Amino acid sequence: HLDYFTVDLNEEYSALFGGVLEEQAQFIEHAIRAILKLYEKLPHPPKKIVVIGHSIGGKLIQKLLTSEATAKLINSAITLATPMDKAVLNLDAHMNKFYESIETYWVENRGITKLMNNSCSGCQQRREIKSEKLLLDDKLLITIGGGRKDLMVHSGLTDSKYSDLHVMSTEMSKVWAESDHLCIVWCLQLVLVVNRFLYSI
Repeated sequence: HLDYFTVDLNEEYSALFGGVLEEQAQFIEHAIRAILKLYEKLPHPPKKIVVIGHSIGGKLIQKLLTSEATAKLINSAITLATPMDKAVLNLDAHMNKFYESIETYWVENRGITKLMNNSCSGCQQRREIKSEKLLLDDKLLITIGGGRKDLMVHSGLTDSKYSDLHVMSTEMSKVWAESDHLCIVWCLQLVLVVNRFLYSI
């Protein structure tokens, strides 16, 4: 079985004010360490976890991977309706600095990628084209967009040049309903597909 944990960021408006993003990333980092500590006494304790982030939470996950110590604790990352490479609204210097710091680290530590053809029409699968192995190349990054019903984060913002796989929710096998910005978290069709993927890895 899988154990799931959620992090509550107290509904802070971090998508509109970048001043709280660094603190939220630190809070999630502490939460990951506390979760792994729960399993220390098992004969074979887990060393890494899979993190799933919704909206700006996906960007916080990408920030966590800029810390080498924390990146070692993360196996894969899945983002849901996350503005990946640029903010929906860049209203302050904090938000701009947050996105720039992530971009600077990722461009140095993740291979440049290009799109490859895939059998499903809406999937965009990526492969690295750099020859040397970089720090973040072994981290699986999957980005999922909600579709036209998501009026808060436009579908085009949910893709990233660093994604290993990007897909819109309606292009996923067994998911036929589009998801608005909040619904993407609890849409049963999408949740079941993600669960099957987690079990398979």
